[in-house]
Amino acid sequence: MKNIETILSELGIQIPADKKDAFTAQFGENYKTAEETNRLRTARDDLKAQLDGAKEQLKSFEGVDVSDLKNQIAKLNGDLTAKDNEYKAKIADMEFSAVLDSAISSSGAKNAKQPRNLPKQRATERRRIATPT
Repeated sequence: MKNIETILSELGIQIPADKKDAFTAQFGENYKTAEETNRLRTARDDLKAQLDGAKEQLKSFEGVDVSDLKNQIAKLNGDLTAKDNEYKAKIADMEFSAVLDSAISSSGAKNAKQPRNLPKQRATERRRIATPT
């Protein structure tokens, strides 16, 4: 790459010594070299490619109803909470059953199921007694 002063002197144009610094400063502010221009073009082309890619991605969202998506998300979160509560209840029931079975076993009962079914049997008997025939 040639210096601008060299190019001008080869063409027979001489810059006076007292104006050389001002010329160099103004030239540097207002003009770019071919290398700088190519670098800027490459950066511009890269940014244009990114913009085109982003536009393509945005096209995939055309026609999407955002409020419908929000409603679906809210419904799914509600379903998830309900399932979570259901599993917590099942776990609590299993833990209670384990404690109850342990207490029945340690009491020396021969049949662990009979004490568990006792409340059900009593409720059935109460219904039978309360219902006139």
